Amino acid sequence: MFRILYAILALSALIEPEIARSEVWPTKPVRWIQSSAPGSSADIIGRILSDRLGAMWGLQIVSDSRPGAAGNIAAQAAARAAPDGYNYFLAVASTLAVNPYTFKSLPFDVERDFVPVINIGISPFMIAVNPALSVNSVAELIALAKAKPGKLCSTSPAKC
Repeated sequence: MFRILYAILALSALIEPEIARSEVWPTKPVRWIQSSAPGSSADIIGRILSDRLGAMWGLQIVSDSRPGAAGNIAAQAAARAAPDGYNYFLAVASTLAVNPYTFKSLPFDVERDFVPVINIGISPFMIAVNPALSVNSVAELIALAKAKPGKLCSTSPAKC
């Protein structure tokens, strides 16, 4: 019985130095790759979050804003970043949930290249129209737009 106990203690003495040598995270700045432009609401939320996490972790978090292409530029940069725990992708949901269905091809694979960590927030959207249009649902708005192509634009009808 004591031989087994001594053997376990001897083995733990050999293993302990390995544990003591393991790298402590973090040892360098963390990179936040953001798909939103600086000053946008998503960027501001990301900066607030990174400031607080940086203070908790005791290190700098570098914001790497890469707006454009509906978030695909930032997603590509994140997908190609080293998977070392120092690169994070702060994305709006549409980049990962909608873009695979709206773009013919993407320079990344959502399911292979990304793992969700946390949902930071929800940003609801709504469609509002002038009451003079006399539409009361999305279906009615779509029907009106189909009936009057190029007439329902927020810009000049020539640009629709």
